[in-house]
Amino acid sequence: MDPVVIASNNPHKVQEFTLIDPDLPFVGPELLGLVKEESFKETGTSFFENAFGKARHTAELMYRKTGRWIPVLADDSGICVPALGGAPGLYSARYGSELENPPENDQQRTSLLVERMKGIVDRRGYYICSLVCYLGPDHFWSSQEIWEGIVAEMPSDGQTGFGYDPIMRIPPDLISVADMKEDEKAVQSHRAKAYFVLQPSLRKLYTEGASNR
Repeated sequence: MDPVVIASNNPHKVQEFTLIDPDLPFVGPELLGLVKEESFKETGTSFFENAFGKARHTAELMYRKTGRWIPVLADDSGICVPALGGAPGLYSARYGSELENPPENDQQRTSLLVERMKGIVDRRGYYICSLVCYLGPDHFWSSQEIWEGIVAEMPSDGQTGFGYDPIMRIPPDLISVADMKEDEKAVQSHRAKAYFVLQPSLRKLYTEGASNR
């Protein structure tokens, strides 16, 4: 049975999808011979465009290597803060790139967001995930979901998350995502919510056989 390829070079993504649905075989593209230099360039104007582009690009590379359309799951995610006009939004992974000394890592990008939120009363924020499962030419599934929370004034020192997780607190207990247990996040997150929309179709696909399409 072919695996479901997660179109990301971020190992956290493969781990997260495995926790969300441990019954399906998720792998990163590097295990199937793809290298980072072959990654899709995220130039879309929406989360969906980037997710679809990554999924199709990776599936086409896999087809050229194997002669088969192997299921590819790709997401584009970010954090949106209404009080900042929706920023960082689509540019969450490169937030602050316009600065003379732009942030170089997640911690610095998180610190920049905290700094820009100083004095703002409206602390609402939400994660967004656009998810695409590409199966072959003209054949894909997609979903898009959000996960609402509050942007903290100071980051947590929790170790279970990545990206902006240390400053995103989730109601009703307002625990930071970085302090959540992995299995809790796996059923609540924006990525999980988007995946659960597609899960019945993926399960059916693997029940019927995912190879040689």
